[in-house]
Amino acid sequence: MSLAAAPCSAAEKPLRERILEGLKSSFHTPWHELLDKEHDSEWRNLFSGLTVSSSFNYPLSRTAPASSEGSGNQGSRTTRNRTLNLGFNYNPLSYWFASVNFSGYLDPDLKKPWNPDFTYVFGYNDWHPWTLSLVYANYGGNRLNPDRDAGERRTSFDQGSWTLGWKTPPSERIQDWFRIHPSSRIGCNVGLSVVPSYLDLKSLEQRKWKKVVRLGCRYSFYKNWYFNIATAWYPDRDQQQPWDPDFTWGFGYFDWRPGKFSIQYNNYAANRFPWRDDREFTTRLKDGSISISWKWSF
Repeated sequence: MSLAAAPCSAAEKPLRERILEGLKSSFHTPWHELLDKEHDSEWRNLFSGLTVSSSFNYPLSRTAPASSEGSGNQGSRTTRNRTLNLGFNYNPLSYWFASVNFSGYLDPDLKKPWNPDFTYVFGYNDWHPWTLSLVYANYGGNRLNPDRDAGERRTSFDQGSWTLGWKTPPSERIQDWFRIHPSSRIGCNVGLSVVPSYLDLKSLEQRKWKKVVRLGCRYSFYKNWYFNIATAWYPDRDQQQPWDPDFTWGFGYFDWRPGKFSIQYNNYAANRFPWRDDREFTTRLKDGSISISWKWSF
């Protein structure tokens, strides 16, 4: 009896082949799936691909935000306000998605113009290694009921960011260095973000085309327990605002499965590298927040 050679697994394929496969599969759009009915009920088909999440966010510091944390409807993503959040994520096909998150503030006196009533994100984001992603995100001071007299707007679409990303996992040798459990894994992503319009705090004028290069890595060291860090480089340093961080970081327990709870710490403060001149923004644990979340999928 002859034995045929077993096909190579993805991990055994040459690196060049894996990279090309990831690039070729990016932005795949199987339109025929829109016509496929997963359920007999039309209502279930209508809501198929929808995930609902709820969370409570508790900041470790609840002091009034400093003036350097934002201006107008632009500012830091860190929050000094306890919030209740309700999110909706819709994934109609493949890895195309759209999501919106609504926030209610429990300390109204601490709410600032750049603290949003809602945020929204959409685009294409495939979790597989070596794939490209393209995502638009708007975390500005969006308002459900804008005060026109105060200059508020429902949203400023041109002040959101467009990010072209690429999943770039470390080599297996590096993975082995950090493997403390069979489930240990590191995933990284490099991306270029552009913001068509942004506020320059020094001149208080709207400027064009802020550019940021980002590198982020997530280390899942034991099952759903993880640590992540993301760094940012501004090709034009003058475009970096006081609330724009050099890096962000977080850790916690995250379970993506419906019906499961997650607890996470995130720090989106204006963290600075130690060698920067404005080191008063160097990260502190109390500048982050803890969130407890739960999700459910149709």
